[in-house]
Amino acid sequence: MYLKHINFTRFIAAISVVIFHYGGLAKPFENNFLHTLFNAGNLFVLYFFVLSGFILTIAYYEKIETLAYKNFIILRLGRIYPAFLFSIFLSIILLIIQKLPINIYQTFKMLSLTHGWINPWIDSSGRLLNPPAWTLSLEFFFYLTFPFVFKRLRIIKTTNLKLIIIFCLFYNYLTQINTIELGFIHKIRENLPQPFLYYHIFVLGICMGLLFIRKSIKIQNQNLNSIIIAFIIGLTIFLITFSKIDMWHSTSIIFCYSLFIWYWSNNNTSISTFCSNKLFVVLGDISFGIYIYYNIR
Repeated sequence: MYLKHINFTRFIAAISVVIFHYGGLAKPFENNFLHTLFNAGNLFVLYFFVLSGFILTIAYYEKIETLAYKNFIILRLGRIYPAFLFSIFLSIILLIIQKLPINIYQTFKMLSLTHGWINPWIDSSGRLLNPPAWTLSLEFFFYLTFPFVFKRLRIIKTTNLKLIIIFCLFYNYLTQINTIELGFIHKIRENLPQPFLYYHIFVLGICMGLLFIRKSIKIQNQNLNSIIIAFIIGLTIFLITFSKIDMWHSTSIIFCYSLFIWYWSNNNTSISTFCSNKLFVVLGDISFGIYIYYNIR
């Protein structure tokens, strides 16, 4: 199953991250509202994690029992590693041109895609060649474990899947909250390996994908579905621009993402047909390149 109209959202997420890093003070983003909105563009990194779990569930729901583990890893690495490897090559070339030292340890960690497994509070050296690539390291960890986790989630009853979703949201709240009263949790966050800080977001995406496949909620009225999607988008924008909560690790944001992905995947209106246009599909396909190359240094 291939959901063309959801592919375009990858492009929007990638561009939002780029604007967050480089376009915040450029016109038209110097506008107060747009500046505030895209100043939280890094939140779309979390969208990638939810979407990744959802898309892999859709793609491998029927194949997972017959697909060899080695072949699965080769297929997934084939999608991300060539572009990633070339980005590292460009980064090294730039270091040579600028006559800057090359950290061999850092380079090895990045080439093995394990640099993002270590908590940056403990060791941040793995991010320097290509900073956005820390998310690829987490994606790689997710790929390594996906077949085992997915096979177990796949047989869980729908009611229990919903309980797992609630647990993922609660776990996100516990690991990301940062207050004086709960300082011990902040200490845990500082010492946990990075996959344990984000893996539940991938699992959330898997659960939403399984609910989508099982048609756990019947969408009878597509116009109502579009209204719900518009409401979710509006709520997300409100949370980003006006809420005072810690937006980077906000439980409400990843919940909005998961709802949006589910409802948008179920949308069969002229809007989703328009977003399935070949141009938008291509933009979604190149979004990975935009994300991985925009911050090479």
